Amino acid sequence: MKRTACALVTALLLTVPALPVNAATGTAVGQGITVTINDVKQDFDVNPIIENGRVMVPMRYVFEALGADMQWDQEMQTVSAKKESKKIQVKIGSFFAKKNNDTILMDVKPRLVNGRTLVPLRFVSESLGAQVDWNPQTKAVTVSTSIAVADSKQNNATEKTLTFDEALAMVLKQDYRLKSAKLTMERAEIVRDNIADSYMYSIPSGPGNGYEDLQRLQGLQALLAQDANLRVSNKRIDLAKETIEFELESMFDEIIDLEKQIKLKDLNLKDLKNKLDITKLKVETGMESKHKYSNDQKSYEQMLKEKEVLSKKLDSSYIKLNNLLGLKETERYTVEKKDASMISVLDFDIDTHITRTLSSDPYLWIQEQTIKNYENALNLYTYNAGQEPYKAKELDLSKSKSDLANMKEKLRKSLLLRYTQLQQLEKQYAVTQSQVEQIQQNLEILRKQYDLGLITRMELDQVELSIAQLQYALDAMKVQHKNLKITLEKPYLAPDYV
Repeated sequence: MKRTACALVTALLLTVPALPVNAATGTAVGQGITVTINDVKQDFDVNPIIENGRVMVPMRYVFEALGADMQWDQEMQTVSAKKESKKIQVKIGSFFAKKNNDTILMDVKPRLVNGRTLVPLRFVSESLGAQVDWNPQTKAVTVSTSIAVADSKQNNATEKTLTFDEALAMVLKQDYRLKSAKLTMERAEIVRDNIADSYMYSIPSGPGNGYEDLQRLQGLQALLAQDANLRVSNKRIDLAKETIEFELESMFDEIIDLEKQIKLKDLNLKDLKNKLDITKLKVETGMESKHKYSNDQKSYEQMLKEKEVLSKKLDSSYIKLNNLLGLKETERYTVEKKDASMISVLDFDIDTHITRTLSSDPYLWIQEQTIKNYENALNLYTYNAGQEPYKAKELDLSKSKSDLANMKEKLRKSLLLRYTQLQQLEKQYAVTQSQVEQIQQNLEILRKQYDLGLITRMELDQVELSIAQLQYALDAMKVQHKNLKITLEKPYLAPDYV
């Protein structure tokens, strides 16, 4: 049935006559359109025209300027061009063209105008390996052959790249949080040393009621408190470094993910454009309703909007990263980092990990230092004027211990939750990976069917699109798994840390 329909469409297309170029056809005569090929402005004996947004030009001029060999079949009304390994064939009055061994659906049909065959400039030029640029303000088309394209690719190849290690070194040199943590540590060290130089530090041997004994107790208490403060300040420097590294890695992941999403949108747009073109063709031949074409067009436009939203998000992500790196907001580069790997947690001993984490977590350690300070304050308490009541310090100690217990319980629950999420994610990954492998096996069969002409290129593209979508899902799951695993091992880096 499908082949019969295709044959009918082809037959109908071949009977479409070449339309005159005037207002009745909706085709605009290309007044003021200039075409430059390899820096040489082209002079045509028939003016270029614009049809459905495509510039149409006399074929012979273009093929000769591009260095292609051309053949014209009067009986079949077909034009063939060959340049090196590239071959194309177009037919007067037909949307279908041949590009090497592929059948392509064009936006417009080649037509005869004043004895000249006009072809879509972009399609024939790009099919022969050229690059085409259109300036709508000046109505100027610039075509460059493969040599110019190669130069352009070479320039793109030298585009700046930024590795994760390079970016991390840049951030650690200038991040305000790390600078602040270091200054706090330096200040704590100066204060601690000053206290050490100003007081005598020995535990009183007497009853502890004399003035000198009180001074010694107060000095010892101040020293212990400031020494703990110095240790906490040093710990916060390490925390700042780890937090910055995790934040930077998240920014890299975000940019790479958005770039993958945009590429996926491009594949979706290609698929929707093919469907839209076919629907348009069916509408013109009375085989489909205009309502269907309108719906397909809306789907295509919606996908364009979604891509635009992603592009804006990508731009915002670059600006955010540049602010962190201390670069201009307009700086652009390619970010590079190692791909995330899916390392299973099935053999992970979560109970042992929780016990180890509760004894080594830096924020729990800082809370423990606070408790020690309160304990020292109670042990070295002196009953003199201006001191806080002993009972108040006991309450401070009791509250700090209660806070520590709550922190440990919340941390224990969050670790168990992350472990469960990792297990679920690994199961989901395995299912998706199995789907990809199955579709890839089917793809090999479909490619053979395509080579035999049993299916269309669009059907093959749709299967490849499905694989690309699933592959993106796998990549996203690997990144999510990596981040969950990092916050399982270092829970203090998680945004929802207790």
